[in-house]
Amino acid sequence: MRPLNNVQDFYNRKGLIDENGNKKQAFSVLSNFYDNEW
Repeated sequence: MRPLNNVQDFYNRKGLIDENGNKKQAFSVLSNFYDNEW
């Protein structure tokens, strides 16, 4: 794996929770899907 300096700063930006522990908008979208559709 190649780190991208000053882009990711050692954090994975693709997840549902950011590096500060805040839930991203996609978190609620998936949460609603699993609550209602699954």
